Amino acid sequence: MTPHPVVLATPLAGFTALQDLDLDSGDYGMLLLLETGLPASLTRLHLGQWLDLDASLDVMQQMSRLPRLRELSLRFAPYSAGDYEPLASLPELTALSLDLCQEIPGCLAQLRLRSLELVGTPFEGEDAPDDVAAQLAAAIAPLQSLTHLSLHPTAGINAPPGPVCASAAALSSLQSFAWLGGDPHAADPLPAGAWLASLRELVLPVRIAASSGGVLLTAQRLERLALDWQDGHEQLHIQVLRWAPHHPRLSTVAACLDSPVVVEEARHCEHARPSLKVVPNQGLLPSMSTPVSGSPSPDELVF
Repeated sequence: MTPHPVVLATPLAGFTALQDLDLDSGDYGMLLLLETGLPASLTRLHLGQWLDLDASLDVMQQMSRLPRLRELSLRFAPYSAGDYEPLASLPELTALSLDLCQEIPGCLAQLRLRSLELVGTPFEGEDAPDDVAAQLAAAIAPLQSLTHLSLHPTAGINAPPGPVCASAAALSSLQSFAWLGGDPHAADPLPAGAWLASLRELVLPVRIAASSGGVLLTAQRLERLALDWQDGHEQLHIQVLRWAPHHPRLSTVAACLDSPVVVEEARHCEHARPSLKVVPNQGLLPSMSTPVSGSPSPDELVF
């Protein structure tokens, strides 16, 4: 039996003190009726899996009525690049997260973002990997105010990280960068660039991290490095754990500690520099909400 969508008809505009709203119907789909409205007091909004029908609430048009909105998270947004234009009118919007959304907003360069997360976005099954990488690289290149950037291309689309990392390397304020998924065989080292003066945490496929020791040793502010598992990860982890103690400020390496040889190398790593800790990497991603209230403090940049 096909599940019916969740229908929300409750008028919300009257909740004048509401600041944080999270609406997500899971796999059922959600229908926001015209009378639903959204309160102008919102500072954070998450919407997931809603249906865009003629008789439903025009969510994007509602955005222009949310002048205090700082954080916006959308999942399965049914929009083309041009449909996001109302976001450009939001003076306080600094954090945007898109999960499995069809296209990247065309107005991205007009936003004053400090935090951007794109998971499975753009979500186009027919796009070639190089096209996805080119779209991501072009989208982030103008975003010079970014401090947090997390990118996870759609599963099955082996987007090469090279173009994206080249764009990210030019972002002089970037403190946290995550690249997950993409081409599993990519092994080119990260490029040098302005980001080496500001990066404080990285989440990377272990293959890229293993080849990037020479570059990352020059990232003087780097404090935390999380390694994503890949086939053949044991020797790759060992390569990282051998250069990590030579980094002057690195304090945490999150690694896949499911192998005795990696665990043993982790012990050698910690012995070589006791202030450096090697921890399990389960569920470790940078927080994408820290930049909203200003520059994140060292205590906020934790895994």
